[in-house]
Amino acid sequence: MTAWAWREPYGPLTVGRVTVNCPWEISTKTSAGGGRVVTLSGQSSSQTFAPLTQPQIRAQSEALLAYAGRTVPVVFSGFPHLDGWYTVGSPGADESTWRAHTSIEWALDLVQVGRDADVEIESGLVGGNRVHVSAATAELWHAPAVGASAYMVGSSVPGFVDRVSATGTVRVYRALPAASNPRWGSPAVAALGGAAQVSVDGDVLTGTTSADTPADWAVDNGLVRVQPRTSAGTFRVTSYLVSGWGTPKVFDVKRNGVSLGAASHVTVVRNDPCEVVVRLTWDHAPSRSTVDVAVKRGARHVSLTLQQANVAGPWRIDDNGGGGVVSDQLAASGYIERQPSDVDGNFWVIGTTVAAAAAGTFGLQGSAPSSVMPCYVGVVRSGQFAQNGDTAAQVNAQYLGTPGETERVISR
Repeated sequence: MTAWAWREPYGPLTVGRVTVNCPWEISTKTSAGGGRVVTLSGQSSSQTFAPLTQPQIRAQSEALLAYAGRTVPVVFSGFPHLDGWYTVGSPGADESTWRAHTSIEWALDLVQVGRDADVEIESGLVGGNRVHVSAATAELWHAPAVGASAYMVGSSVPGFVDRVSATGTVRVYRALPAASNPRWGSPAVAALGGAAQVSVDGDVLTGTTSADTPADWAVDNGLVRVQPRTSAGTFRVTSYLVSGWGTPKVFDVKRNGVSLGAASHVTVVRNDPCEVVVRLTWDHAPSRSTVDVAVKRGARHVSLTLQQANVAGPWRIDDNGGGGVVSDQLAASGYIERQPSDVDGNFWVIGTTVAAAAAGTFGLQGSAPSSVMPCYVGVVRSGQFAQNGDTAAQVNAQYLGTPGETERVISR
């Protein structure tokens, strides 16, 4: 029997972010407590139908192993009655390699938490009012997955703004009451719409283990994407437009007036659908600097934490000499906005929670040397025609009101 004939009745299998197109087998049983346990096994090979390369096969098995103990959406082609949310248990992989041919046999158990109609997601929101020196008012906000339904946050009815992303329209709920724990539903097949994600060497990661390739990584939420520099600056930020990504804009982080340049290392600190964080490290022999880059689902901004081991001078972030006319709102609200529209029709904004002054044409610098400076880069989509909820002042308020977030799947 050929590989294709073996696969045909089943089709692809999707476990969280991982789509398996190789031959796979399934068996189900019921535990003593009445829950369903699904055991999956399969074989990925560099010589099967639609073969993957050796690195791709290994990356796929590593992605499955990274889900151990986590609850993820699972979609079965040919078995829609099994679609739902499962906790991944006992994943394993055995590799056989002979010269250019690699074969990996993998297996894992899925303990069913519930089908789509049986469960919902609870988002635990903590904080949401960053300590800041300006008079700006923080706005607590939250974004569930694309197409989420039955959104409930206490007895209030929050406002919202819809944002078109690369994976669908994300609804961002605004002005939430403090200490909120929203609940919402999502079918497994759509649960990762609008999710934040991190890629290293072109592979979308499921956990925090990754190659240390500081010149090849990306984080995005379908609205903004951050990538390493190419030949100048520190990193690039790109905004999603209507049907594709726009033109990357270069930003530069400077320590004591000197650009950090290319990072020495990249580390994945967090990798969840609601938020991803990567840490860039620079070696100063013997000291070091780090920049944490964080992107949340639904955000128009990228949060940054700049930290230096020895205080050589104030932190500075700018657009690497891009220039343009700016609106300086640092004293009043803690941000500076570049108002002339770029080639994509966007304005850009840089802000911070600490005392800072304008630097260069479009940039800011801490008013005093410090070891840590929190800041952000945001996009004002459509510039002067930005919809309500997307203006510079509102993006700034949402940065200040960004809560810490955890998610758990619970019974309805």
